Amino acid sequence: MGIERNDRKERVDEREYRFEQRQSGYDYDYPLPRQRKSIFRRLWLPICIVVLLLGIWSVAQNGLIVKHSELPVRSFTLANHGTLRFDGGAGNLRIHGEPGNSIVVHATSNVIGLQAPEITEAQVSYSQDGNAVAIRSQDSSGLLGVRYIDFDITVPTALDMDLEVGSGNIDISNLKGNLAIKTGSGNLQARAINGQDAFSSGSGNIVVEQGQVSGRTMLKSGSGNIRLDAALDPSGSYELSTGSGNITLALPANSSFHLNASTDSGNLNNAFGSTDVGQGTRAALSVDSGSGNIILQRR
Repeated sequence: MGIERNDRKERVDEREYRFEQRQSGYDYDYPLPRQRKSIFRRLWLPICIVVLLLGIWSVAQNGLIVKHSELPVRSFTLANHGTLRFDGGAGNLRIHGEPGNSIVVHATSNVIGLQAPEITEAQVSYSQDGNAVAIRSQDSSGLLGVRYIDFDITVPTALDMDLEVGSGNIDISNLKGNLAIKTGSGNLQARAINGQDAFSSGSGNIVVEQGQVSGRTMLKSGSGNIRLDAALDPSGSYELSTGSGNITLALPANSSFHLNASTDSGNLNNAFGSTDVGQGTRAALSVDSGSGNIILQRR
């Protein structure tokens, strides 16, 4: 039995190839697979290989460069109660309070990369207007490296501060002033503080311990955990919130507060056994977690 083929035609359009063939009075369409691939799919592997080889060659020639250098120490004298404004980048920030009326700044420049000459100098600017001191740090980067600055600052214990860093960690201790602190993705830790505080982190953890927070205090994190281990001011108000982390409060047994707690999908564990705790004036305590647990501990 033979098959007679006639009227054969091939059509090409932008989507697919089709071959039309007539057999024994019937028409059949045979879709053929797409023959074209995007330029990106053809080139991504060679590009990755080239970049990898360049990195290996650079390390072989120069090695990974890691440099730390101390910058000149800066000191500022205050006549009365003062303020500090800090605006930083990827470096870490440590601030500790001591008796006195001086702000002393120790800064360390850090370089990590493959080709340090391509990295421009990181910059620090200082200014003082009366009892107000401002510090600004600007990071820099090259094709194969980055330069950032860490700070260790000693301040008067009663200094008010407004601090902001991009992605570094913040560690503060022994402070009695009012504090406004923000970090984009780093962790924030505060010890032995006594004042009105507003702390926020985009995705890092917040820990406050060994102190008494007063007035209106706000601790907020986008996705990190929050821990408050401190005494509450009965006349104060406290707001703790996180999008997806856990919130833990370790409070003295003689605390006095009214609790308003909510979590969308987490659990609430309240060791005090009630939302109204203590006698007389009660602190207003608002705690909210999007998907984490809320834990109240007695100590």
